[in-house]
Amino acid sequence: PVLAEDGAPKDSLLYCPTYDPFEASSRLNSFIDERQTRGTRVKVYDPKESSFEPITWLGPTLMGSAGVLVHFAGEHRSRAQVINARHAITAGFALGLEIPVLMLAEPEYKAPFDYETLLRTYRYPRECVHLARTWLDGVHFEGVDWRRPRRSPRNPLVALKFGEHVAENEAD
Repeated sequence: PVLAEDGAPKDSLLYCPTYDPFEASSRLNSFIDERQTRGTRVKVYDPKESSFEPITWLGPTLMGSAGVLVHFAGEHRSRAQVINARHAITAGFALGLEIPVLMLAEPEYKAPFDYETLLRTYRYPRECVHLARTWLDGVHFEGVDWRRPRRSPRNPLVALKFGEHVAENEAD
């Protein structure tokens, strides 16, 4: 299996949501939340929580990701131009690292020419979630066996972490 640079398995999803809430984004967020409650580790690159993440955060986060889900907003949405550019950089890094990427966008989003064939545009909110569900079901999370229940580590100090700067990344 392909492992992250530090030898850890690629066992999480990096999710890049939109800034502005709208029907499709809310449904996609709910879908991701539901997957997280079922055990999928999710790191959220939340544009509302922080400014542009430094490469020192993005690099290791991508290296531990089994997949990257990027949601682009139409240009008429609040802060869409800035957030879409950040998400495009993240998607570009992930593609360069050969990490599976799903890029979803509203029909109004003008895709850069190098992403046109990779971008999945949806018309309806349910289609957005369907595309994400289908893609996520095909992502291989290393070191995760969904058939067996999780066991807690023998020593509780093994799982001790001092936290992430984005609260949603604190699911553990």
